[in-house]
Amino acid sequence: MVAKLSRGVINNLEGVRMLQERPPNMLDYLLIERDVAGYGGIPVDKNDYIALIQHPGLTTPFVTELINLGDSGAQKAEDALVQENVLYAVENSPAYQIKYSEALGIDSKDGLVEWINGEIITADDLNKLPALTNTDLKTHKEGTSYWYVPNKPGGRIYETGGTTSGKMPSKIPYSNIDDEVATIVLCAGLVKYAEVKEGQKALILAPAYPHAFGPKLEDGLERLGVECHWKHFSPQTSEAILNKIGDVNPDLLVGAPHGPKGAMAALDVLKATDDSLGTEIFPTYLEGKTIMSGGAPISMEFLSELYDEVGVNRVINEYGSAQKMGYSGKAETNGRTKGYSANVEIPPGYWAVHTIKDQNTPGCFSRGLFTVLGREKMPIVNYDPNDNLKRNGRVLEDVCRVEWFKIDEAGNWTVEIPVNAGTCVSGV
Repeated sequence: MVAKLSRGVINNLEGVRMLQERPPNMLDYLLIERDVAGYGGIPVDKNDYIALIQHPGLTTPFVTELINLGDSGAQKAEDALVQENVLYAVENSPAYQIKYSEALGIDSKDGLVEWINGEIITADDLNKLPALTNTDLKTHKEGTSYWYVPNKPGGRIYETGGTTSGKMPSKIPYSNIDDEVATIVLCAGLVKYAEVKEGQKALILAPAYPHAFGPKLEDGLERLGVECHWKHFSPQTSEAILNKIGDVNPDLLVGAPHGPKGAMAALDVLKATDDSLGTEIFPTYLEGKTIMSGGAPISMEFLSELYDEVGVNRVINEYGSAQKMGYSGKAETNGRTKGYSANVEIPPGYWAVHTIKDQNTPGCFSRGLFTVLGREKMPIVNYDPNDNLKRNGRVLEDVCRVEWFKIDEAGNWTVEIPVNAGTCVSGV
């Protein structure tokens, strides 16, 4: 037990929705079902609860539990959380009420609640609900805010980077609890995949808030005791950035993988500049280190350069926009042939993922739909990011944007990747 509570506890997931008027999340599950803090539940008072999940003494227990859950434990957690999350969306979001009423032919909120109680029992049942698309998020006259839960306290509002779509970003709100949960889940990914340790140094070449990637990564790294440098860069020359790498000598280098969007700070631009100048910053300071990229997947050609020419220890490509961010790290299945850019493990108890097939999903590919469990300010249920993928247990393989798949008159599929948008698709 990390601190003494002056008030009672909530000891079931339904009580979280009823008494704190929010959807239960993975930390609630760990605190209630696995008693991580030793309270037998969570504080009834919401401010006490926020203080509890922010407590430094719980970071390591939370991270350890998330990493050690295993496939069956993760599935059990997601099944336990999913119904309460869908109920919360329908009971509190007029936008979801309207969408589900139209899709299911059920006119009243009470009717929708009754249907959910009878039909949405496990995560697999999410396939009974319609997808939440980027068109849904952007075409309403109120914009993305149409999907916010009214009168909920705000925290941060992140913007999607639009790195691979090139379209206007959506504005995605996070309550204080949403933000804390995303940070802890991110910490688990950083420990599991990047092997982040207290006392290490990170150099972050990423845009500032409201962009999601850099600020949230900084939150997770600092929670783990990592010393973060140049947290959000201002425009600099490639030479100046290379000098910064030498000055910091980071254990972890974070940046966008490819120019021209990343311009002078994109990792491939930096390496090309290093090669042309003969400064040898990359092999001198990044050998045996970790590189993490955000945005478009890192290309196989550049991945090979980093492993074979620079000698980096691992390369990680984060997957997830502001809608579903919170996990970092991709599962390597075939050494450097695929690297870390090919596959991503479903973060336990944070995403519930199911797949659908349509005319845009060739062969063994499906389209992934994501429910982010526990999102208070803006529920994310069955979100379709417009990506094709192959699901292999809890690993999502060969993630690639739907619009990059092309079919010819003979019915043959190819993948056409825009310049500077790397991918790891191994075949159609």
